[in-house]
Amino acid sequence: MTILGKKIGDDFDENDWIKYYNYGFQCIQKYLMKGLSKQNLANYNKKNLIASIEGINGNGQIVDWMEDWISTTRLEGNYQIDGISIDKLYTQFQRDNILESTTQGWDKFKLLDGFFDFIKTKQEYDWNPHKSDKGSTRASRRWRVGPKGEQVDYVKITSVND
Repeated sequence: MTILGKKIGDDFDENDWIKYYNYGFQCIQKYLMKGLSKQNLANYNKKNLIASIEGINGNGQIVDWMEDWISTTRLEGNYQIDGISIDKLYTQFQRDNILESTTQGWDKFKLLDGFFDFIKTKQEYDWNPHKSDKGSTRASRRWRVGPKGEQVDYVKITSVND
């Protein structure tokens, strides 16, 4: 390891060791006085979200689609009020992500699992909030609409800002 342009130990004279330890103690002093500097974790958190939903090799396309759907399509279709059938949601996903839905295994269930995990990471959103008394899993918050025997699965994603 090279410090001050010299190899530690071999090339250091007494003056170099003094500079080396002074620098180290200055760093420790700064840490004790100011603590760790604050870091913006937004990029790190987004990469973790992408990895957990899309997988290690994810490129963020699915997560970006989810963010866009929540901020635009959900509101334009009043899905935060009326909900949306899972089939219709998946059809919208397929339309916008044809490659992922046909070649990367993004079927309806993988989309729902990923979307539910996405919503869980966002404190301002809730998945079928009218079913929250049933539990906190996607299965316990299942919402079916229609007469018995003809029921269709629905989802309603709400925001505290709606």
